[in-house]
Amino acid sequence: MSNGRRGGSEPALVGGMILLVIGVLFLLQNTGALRFDWGVAWPILLIAVGLVVLAGAIGGGRQRGSGVTSVAIPSDGASRLELSLRLGAGRYRLAGGASQLVEVVATEPTIDSRVDRLGDVQRVRLSPSTSWWGWNWRTGIEWRIAVSSGTPTVLDLQGGAGDFAFDLSDIDVASATVSIGAAELRLVLPKPRGEVPIRVEGGAASLSFQVPPGVEARVLSKGLVSTSGRQETPGYASARDRVTVAVTGGAASVRII
Repeated sequence: MSNGRRGGSEPALVGGMILLVIGVLFLLQNTGALRFDWGVAWPILLIAVGLVVLAGAIGGGRQRGSGVTSVAIPSDGASRLELSLRLGAGRYRLAGGASQLVEVVATEPTIDSRVDRLGDVQRVRLSPSTSWWGWNWRTGIEWRIAVSSGTPTVLDLQGGAGDFAFDLSDIDVASATVSIGAAELRLVLPKPRGEVPIRVEGGAASLSFQVPPGVEARVLSKGLVSTSGRQETPGYASARDRVTVAVTGGAASVRII
C-alpha cells in the first residue's frame, strides 16, 4: 500500500537549485572563466539560503490551519493492530471510534504512513514527514488520530517535546509502550480485558493518568519521579481485568486522577 506522505517536493527543488549554483560557480572559478572573491560570495549564498528557508517557514505559517490532510487505513480483515507512532513537536490527540482501522487528520500536509501485514496483524507506522532545509521546523502541527474500537491494539509511541492527549477508554488495548521527552502526556486508561501492561518512560515530562469508573489499575513509578494521587484502586489485587502502569524517567511528575 502506498504511504500517506505529502509535500516536500518544493524544498527539494529549491535545495537542488542552490547546490547547482554553487557547483557552477566552483566550475567557473576553476576553469578561469570567472574570477570572484569567495569571501564575498559565501556570505551572499548563505543569505540567499536563509531567505529561502525563511520564506518557506512564513509561507507555511500562513497556510497553517487552512489545509487539512487525512489518511484512512482499512482493516482488510485484520484481527489485531500494531500501531507505531513516531511523533515530534506538536499537538497529538488519539481516541477510539474510527470507522476504518486507523484514521488521521492533520492540520498540515505532514503525514507519512507505512502499512504492512503479518498474518492477521495489520502493522501501521505513522510519523510527520521530514523536509529538507528545515521546512518541517514549523510549530502548530496538530494531529487527530482515531482507532477502531473493536480491534485489539498494541500501541507504541515515541514522541518528542509535544502535547499528547490519548484517550484509550474506547480502544481495546492489549499493551502500550510510551516514550517521550520534555512533553506533556494525558492518558485515559483503557477498559481492560485481562492483564493490560502500559510502560511509560519520560524525561522532564508532565504525566497525567485518568482512571475511568469501573477500571482497576495500579501505577508504579521509579527513578526521579514524583507521584500524586492514589496509585492503586481498591479492587486491583483481586481483579482479572486490570491495567498496570509502570513509569520510569528523569525529572517527571505523575498525577493520577
